[in-house]
Amino acid sequence: MNKAMNAGEVQRTAFFAQLDRILRATTFGTKTHCVIVLDIDRFRLVNQVYGERGGARCLHHVWQVLTSQLLEGDTLYYLGEDAFAILCPYRSAGEIITFGQSLLTAVAKKTWQCDQVSVPLTLSAGIAQSEDSDKRGDTVFARAEYALYRAKAAGGNEVESQLSAVDGGEEESASLWPERFHHAFLHDGFQVDIDSLEMAGDNPFYMVRTLLMVGKQRVALETIRDDIRAMDLLLSVDRWVMYKLFENPVANVSGDVRANVILPVSAASVQARQFIRNLERQLKATDFPPQRLWLAVSELDFPVSTAQLDQFLTQVTALGCRTLLTDFGCGTGSLVALFDHTVEAISPFPALAQRSSEEVESVVTALKLLCQRSGKLLFDTPL
Repeated sequence: MNKAMNAGEVQRTAFFAQLDRILRATTFGTKTHCVIVLDIDRFRLVNQVYGERGGARCLHHVWQVLTSQLLEGDTLYYLGEDAFAILCPYRSAGEIITFGQSLLTAVAKKTWQCDQVSVPLTLSAGIAQSEDSDKRGDTVFARAEYALYRAKAAGGNEVESQLSAVDGGEEESASLWPERFHHAFLHDGFQVDIDSLEMAGDNPFYMVRTLLMVGKQRVALETIRDDIRAMDLLLSVDRWVMYKLFENPVANVSGDVRANVILPVSAASVQARQFIRNLERQLKATDFPPQRLWLAVSELDFPVSTAQLDQFLTQVTALGCRTLLTDFGCGTGSLVALFDHTVEAISPFPALAQRSSEEVESVVTALKLLCQRSGKLLFDTPL
């Protein structure tokens, strides 16, 4: 079993291969198959408290409990990290939902012993049923995984089902993003990328980008911010990214202590006092020059000038950091008053990048004249 646990990728490949074979061998409209995706709740705490060895023993324990509950024809797979999948051929979703609940109950009742300490464990489960339109196993698995996100967002120890097909070519439901955020926080599902920007001047610029990991896909946070709308989640992400930035200063990445870093922040951080306090603490705890850190706020988050935004940018400047107003001129409102007093630099990007080349040229030309008159800086390169 230990060998199998160390071969999650092998079992994952075997799982999808078997699911694909079953779908190909089934006459459409006659039989359905179900997939259960299971995930240990708060498994990161197990690793933190009991170490990697304790985590491996925990996985082995869960594997044994799940194996003892399998029905004839079911197959259990370990998918890596703390995830498992059960393939249930020729079974309907109705009976599998009941079966999934019995699996969670069995794990919750079977207390795990580690170093003579009883450790309660729970699982979350997502269930999907194959449909006539499914030609590949990953489409069924995707629906089960979406259901798992909902179970995690509900607090864990839950069974959720996703019975409608998900077409990868269609726009995904915005309601799933908050659930994915909760899942990402539990499982290190965020990633920070630092991209070099082509800008004029002697000092290099780097843009901090946040990616949400959805399966094997990486989704840029700025493309889904409007779909989240949960201020507490956006604030938590901004704080997490800031910590990650100071853990690995861009000076080490670029090899140049003169590097300028652009850190986008959401409207949630602008409106929360604790973000400024956290920023101040991080600056005091690091050697990173504050004048090299640019805090970027999107005008699209503030269609009209607000006292909160003005106060936020004033506080950022007081800490020695720089301020950048992105997407300037791309919304229906305007921050002209704030532009005249507080913001150090503006940029019509990244929103402007979605428009025609003629419109991009026109807006950039107009903003150059505006910046010349006001003494502000213009970032005229796509961010």
